[in-house]
Amino acid sequence: MSYELFWHLTPTKLTYFFLAQKKRRQAEDERDYLLGLYVREALRSTVCNAFLWKRKGSMPDQYPAKPFLQDLPAQQKDRRLTEDEKQRAVDLFFAQEKVRRVNWQRAHGKTAGNAEQEG
Repeated sequence: MSYELFWHLTPTKLTYFFLAQKKRRQAEDERDYLLGLYVREALRSTVCNAFLWKRKGSMPDQYPAKPFLQDLPAQQKDRRLTEDEKQRAVDLFFAQEKVRRVNWQRAHGKTAGNAEQEG
């Protein structure tokens, strides 16, 4: 929007420009996020397969055969989580955190009692 146009618009009309810019930014952000997903998959299917941190005998990662959004039905994108799904997600998060904490303690030679006394 030009400087002159800005000063000749009413606040209501200016709001439409603001909303359009907000939608453009959101679309760019979603595009960039998807691009990041594709780059991650490309790296996993090439670089990560070449290094030794993969377990022996495990199948190499493959680049996706079709676009990510092609598999999602339109109704699933806007679907809200039920309370049970939310609770399961919270429980899963805390279980994963507990496993991470125990693994960290094992890796650093600390027992659960020592870690609580230090923290």
